[in-house]
Amino acid sequence: MATSTVETKRGEVHDFKAEIPPARMSNHPGWALWPLWVATCVVGNAAGALAFAPSAHIAPDAPEYLRTIANWAPVLFAATFPGLLQWLIFRRWFSGAGWWILATGVGSLLGFWGLIGGGIAEDTGGGRFAVWSSFTLGGVGLGAVEWLVLRRWSARSGLLVLVCWVLARTVGWLGATWVFTSLSQAAEGWAGGLLAGAACGALSGAITGLALVWLMRYTKVNQSSASVVAGRA
Repeated sequence: MATSTVETKRGEVHDFKAEIPPARMSNHPGWALWPLWVATCVVGNAAGALAFAPSAHIAPDAPEYLRTIANWAPVLFAATFPGLLQWLIFRRWFSGAGWWILATGVGSLLGFWGLIGGGIAEDTGGGRFAVWSSFTLGGVGLGAVEWLVLRRWSARSGLLVLVCWVLARTVGWLGATWVFTSLSQAAEGWAGGLLAGAACGALSGAITGLALVWLMRYTKVNQSSASVVAGRA
């Protein structure tokens, strides 16, 4: 049976595994990550939009805690469900992937606060600049919190990962906000919400997915493997 080592004429044992380029190691996602990422964004955002669809009303005499649960359950679901789907992808390649669910959940809540702030600015006549500035801060907050996890995986500098990911998240967040607002106004009801959620997820996923593939081109595990190879040379 073939083995990964052979004995040279000088009696030295040569390990071919050590010569595998870091980019081809199993922990490197490559372009396989992009379609999976886009799919999770589409499904996650569509499901999150459906969570806010009209449902049964809480009885007026219902306990206060039931009212609180009914108000917050859709928000928490929309914030954490996309991260849960993305965790199913990340756990294949990266350790500690469970932190991504928490990071995306907290970051999404910050993004939602930005959307709420933009809505308040629009209702109070704050102007288009104030509205979109609030939306932008929401995207920046989401990207910054997720960066705390991504920087542990990417072999690129922490500052580069921060700038690239926050920029991609912010552009994707603003684009998704515009698409969702436009489509949800054009088509009402749960079908309109489903369409708007899927469309905004596809747009944001396509943008952030490209940034993610580039940032994960070399992971810290790959970088460590490359150092081992250089040390054995």
